[in-house]
Amino acid sequence: MNEAYLTAFRELMSMDDVLILVHRNPDGDCLGTAFALKRAFENLGRRVCVAATGTVDRNLRDITDGAEELKPTFLPSAIVSVDVATQPMLGPDLACYADTVDYNIDHHYTNTEYARNNIVFGSASSAGEVLFDLFRACDVEIDDVMAEKLYAAIAFDTGCFRYSNTTAHTHEVTAELLKYSYRSLAPAEAGTGCFGFVAPLSRRKGDSSAHYPKDVGGKRCGRRGRFRNGLFDPSDRRGCGLRYAEGDQGGGRQGFPSLCRRYF
Repeated sequence: MNEAYLTAFRELMSMDDVLILVHRNPDGDCLGTAFALKRAFENLGRRVCVAATGTVDRNLRDITDGAEELKPTFLPSAIVSVDVATQPMLGPDLACYADTVDYNIDHHYTNTEYARNNIVFGSASSAGEVLFDLFRACDVEIDDVMAEKLYAAIAFDTGCFRYSNTTAHTHEVTAELLKYSYRSLAPAEAGTGCFGFVAPLSRRKGDSSAHYPKDVGGKRCGRRGRFRNGLFDPSDRRGCGLRYAEGDQGGGRQGFPSLCRRYF
C-alpha cells in the first residue's frame, strides 16, 4: 500500500474533534464506512460525528444506529470525507466544508482529489474495503460493531457480491470480517426487510428463524406469499430464480444462510 496513504491515515487517526462527511442521500457504502470510522475514533476516546445532506433511508438506519438525520454537532479540528468523489456530491447542507476537507477516503477512479490528503483506491470495490485495508495496515483494532458496518458497506456497493467490482480481494476482506460476531438486527417491520445482518455466525441454513431478502435477482418475491413476514418459504419460489443451498432439501422455511438483507 502507498506509504503516503498510510502516513496520512495515521495522522488522521491521531486527530480529535473529527467531522466525517458523506455524500448527499447517503447509501450503504458511505454510511457503513463512515460509522465504522466513527466507531474507531470513539474507541480511542475521541470526539467525532458524521454529517450528510438529506435524511437516511429507514432501511439503512441500522447502520447509523437509528439516526435519521446526520448533522455536525461541534466545530471540527479535522474534516474527512468518505465515499465522496467530487465536492458537489456533498450537497447543499455541507457545501460550506467543500474547500476545507483535510482527508478524502474513496474508491472512485473519478475522484477529483480535492482534499489536502487524498486516499483513493480506484480499484477497490467500495469505500468499506478501502477502510478495512487502512485499518489493517495501520494496526487499528477492529471490533464486532466496526466489522458489521464494514461488511454492510462492502455488501451494498457490490450488490451482495454479484457486481463486477467484486474481486478476489473483496472476498478475502469479507472472509476476515465474517470471523467477527455480529449483532442480530431485526427488520423495522415484519416483511419489509432492511439492509443489515441476521446473525451470520449463529444462524445457518436450516434455521427457521433466519430472515431473507424480499428482493432476489432483481425480482420482487414478496408477492403471492413467496415471502411471508420477512421469511422466505422455499415451497413457493416461482419466478424468483432461487435454488436450494447445498444440503437443503426444501420443505418449510429452510435454506439460504442470511448474511445480509438487501436494500435495492
